[in-house]
Amino acid sequence: FSGCSNLTSIAIPDGVTSIGSGAFSGCSSLTGVTIPEGVTTLGNYAFFNCSNLKDVSFGDVKEIGVNAFEGCSKLKN
Repeated sequence: FSGCSNLTSIAIPDGVTSIGSGAFSGCSSLTGVTIPEGVTTLGNYAFFNCSNLKDVSFGDVKEIGVNAFEGCSKLKN
């Protein structure tokens, strides 16, 4: 989905265990992400430059890659 500029929100389905490197990088319209309990790894640059990303929820993530949320200027701690 990298560079998919019309994607506004995503809900990762159950059964997914990792989100790969750069999977959603450059999705400039993305505002919200729901990551289910089973996902344990977010790859490097997974959401890089998702400049409108405001809301992310996740539970079991144990490893967050380098710059996974870099450039997500609207994302709050």
